[in-house]
Amino acid sequence: MSLIPGPATSPQDRLSSLTATVTELTKTVQQGMAQQKQFLAARDNMNSY
Repeated sequence: MSLIPGPATSPQDRLSSLTATVTELTKTVQQGMAQQKQFLAARDNMNSY
């Protein structure tokens, strides 16, 4: 038995989980921006009447 444990997460695992996190963040930001655009458009429509 070796006393040195292998890394719990390999660099590839860390990279893929980081990539997944960034992807989720990007999706969230894009959704937020789309909602803000819809809100601003609706507000502009109300102001134009």
